[in-house]
Amino acid sequence: MALFKRPLEEVVANDRQRNPSRTIPTFLVNAFKFLVQYGGDVEGIFRLAGSKDKVRQMRASLDRGDEPVFTPANTDPVDLADLVKVFFRELPDSLLMCSKYSEWVRITTIPEDEVRIAQTRDMLMTLPPVNVRVFCALIRFLRRLSYNAAKNKMGPDNMGLVFAPNLLWNDNQGNVDMMELMAITSRLREFVALIVNNMADALPDAEVDEEGIESATLICKAVGHVKSVLGLAWDDKAGQVWSLSGNGQIVIYDAATCGQVGSVDTGAPRLSMSRAEGYLWLGGDRAVVAWDIATKAQVHSMPGFGINFLTVEGHTWIGGEGGIRVVALETFECIQTIEIPRALVLCMEYVSDLRQVWVGGTGGILYIYNVDTGEVASQLTSETRRNLTCMAYHADTRSLWVGSEDRTIYVWNVDEPAIQARLTDDSMLMLNALVAVGNDVSSSSSSSSSSSSITLILHRFYLRNSYGFL
Repeated sequence: MALFKRPLEEVVANDRQRNPSRTIPTFLVNAFKFLVQYGGDVEGIFRLAGSKDKVRQMRASLDRGDEPVFTPANTDPVDLADLVKVFFRELPDSLLMCSKYSEWVRITTIPEDEVRIAQTRDMLMTLPPVNVRVFCALIRFLRRLSYNAAKNKMGPDNMGLVFAPNLLWNDNQGNVDMMELMAITSRLREFVALIVNNMADALPDAEVDEEGIESATLICKAVGHVKSVLGLAWDDKAGQVWSLSGNGQIVIYDAATCGQVGSVDTGAPRLSMSRAEGYLWLGGDRAVVAWDIATKAQVHSMPGFGINFLTVEGHTWIGGEGGIRVVALETFECIQTIEIPRALVLCMEYVSDLRQVWVGGTGGILYIYNVDTGEVASQLTSETRRNLTCMAYHADTRSLWVGSEDRTIYVWNVDEPAIQARLTDDSMLMLNALVAVGNDVSSSSSSSSSSSSITLILHRFYLRNSYGFL
């Protein structure tokens, strides 16, 4: 049965014969997944025209009922992006429905963004469920591609320029004054850009495809170091990710675009980094130092080995060989030592509402400490016997992400401790750091590239707002 020029309901009904749980077209699920992974770095993706012959061949294959399988060997991202536009453009009725054209146009005339967004949500609820599910999946997909706008030049404005004509059109366009039509088209472009930029994280969760794009989606990679990256820190006020390499260089990235916005040379080799209020804690094999973030200057140093740091209620926990030192932030005084014999503490994370500190290190063992007593509440054995190298807690999904030397990220449920997901990617080698940034979790690892000038790979995994992964 043909894929193109057919109502969405029929397309999904046909796909359910192969996959009963399918709620949006399989073609879109697989196309979005492929384009996020392989098209995010392509400059002008969706604006470039694909090869007419290749697009025609792919379309004929899909219309014959062939399974939509896209791989780097058989698919050019530009060709597939072109085919996605064709799919939406040739729907018998526009995704946002031609019968509601005047209502959508009215919304575009509202001057206040907050009101436009609120009325957009209300309007979406008047569409058929399959239209809403497809719209939500599309907007989230476009938002992910726009994260890499520094490379692909496809920020929300350009996404609006490309997709507005493919999402809504007027069946009675011939009766509209040309100048008025141009004004409406311009507002629709701005409107789609507004949705991509502001609504991707607020679209109705209940209408999102249950399978989603995949358990977690890699949406961008960033480079900039000449040595392996050993630490990441999140500056929520500036919207930046700070990354530390072994030679003591800090590179600062914009969290939305992964573009480099600054750098700092700390002057000595380092092993780790953590942000605590106004300070950056930097660890080495001989000393631990604190840097003032605002002035980018060192303000304190203490002797001893420090490989990772965690801020807990006015204190910094410093993990190292054989245990943890707890240091008061105001005085830099060590007030407690927690011994873990024969262990190297490589990572820690604080689950504040449970008042627990999760600790990982050698041999794949996880320790859960009670913050009030400093005692071990429980000890967990993970699936790997390799060292656990990094952690990040994502509060909205109640999940703790743990990176391992086996090049896998294990996602734990913190309420009932158990592994609920395992994430891998071909470019992830030695996982060195994890950090939660809004709806994303970022990781850094050593690169497989032979070039010594590219050793940071920054992966960003996109999550759903509600419990569970997109």
